[in-house]
Amino acid sequence: RGQPLRPPERTDPEAAARLLRRAQLSRNSVAACGVVALAAFAVIAFSRGPSPLADADLVAGLTGGGQPESAPAYAISPEELRANWPRFRGWQGSGVATGALVLATAPEVNWQVPSPAPGFSSPLIWKQRVLFTGGNAEKREVFCLNADTGELQWRQPVQLPAPATAEEAPEIPEMTGHAASTAATDGERVYAIFAAGELAAFTLDGQPVWSKHLGALDNPYGHAASLACWQDRVIVQLDQGDEDSRKSKIIVFDGVTGDMVWQKARPVGASWATPIVFDAAGQPQLVTLGLPWVIAYMPADGTELWRAKWLEGEITPSPIYAGGQLILVDPGMYQLLA
Repeated sequence: RGQPLRPPERTDPEAAARLLRRAQLSRNSVAACGVVALAAFAVIAFSRGPSPLADADLVAGLTGGGQPESAPAYAISPEELRANWPRFRGWQGSGVATGALVLATAPEVNWQVPSPAPGFSSPLIWKQRVLFTGGNAEKREVFCLNADTGELQWRQPVQLPAPATAEEAPEIPEMTGHAASTAATDGERVYAIFAAGELAAFTLDGQPVWSKHLGALDNPYGHAASLACWQDRVIVQLDQGDEDSRKSKIIVFDGVTGDMVWQKARPVGASWATPIVFDAAGQPQLVTLGLPWVIAYMPADGTELWRAKWLEGEITPSPIYAGGQLILVDPGMYQLLA
């Protein structure tokens, strides 16, 4: 314990050489990022043994695709996101609060109100709003309280057609219920997902924007991964079934229209961790956990940047990014990895 981990064997010993050649031949801006990343991988390879990176997907991530020439218009600054609590465990999922969000040490209660519906999801804070979800088999809802008084400002049900047949409705375990996943906000809308596969968007004043059904989710403990946002896009990690069933995927939706921006199949089974997005190696990275893989994607188009085979057990703890390192828990081996 406490000793450096020896990564698994590389599937192709010539991967680093091929990556370097392709990165040098690329003439777009992504190539520069690729060369920097390859240099880092080389250091890891010579200092720690064989790299855990899968070469084919890494090649595609570093030399293919890339971000659009002009980023989508998005008016909310990182400082404003950091000053609020826009997703599960706060900005970037770090669990760190700043400014007005830091609680006083005195055990004083400003207000308390009964929850209008059951749910294990966590609340969001955006300026003077406390946003959260709840629901049961009959109704799923999103709620907004006044952050100063606790007064209910609005509550909205998710309006969706019922499944066509009873077989399409998943069995929802009581241990997680219908509202285990925490919502997310991009500062302009709030997005909520529920265990039966419903996904909905509302304005911060409670007006419905769009809603859709993602299909029955095959998860033995119920769906519990929370939503994340990147700019005005909504990130949904739908890990389900087992690795052989090929049901798992990650989907990114346009927050304004609800249109799907991209979708990628994932080589994993059911998991419960929430994805995070952070800037590193000169670009934003969307990092996901699912047995046995840690996989990073470009949030703009879903291009895979890298993957590492590091995980065992049931993947529930979410990762964080801090101090220039991705930090995560391997629940199968009771290890903290960086």
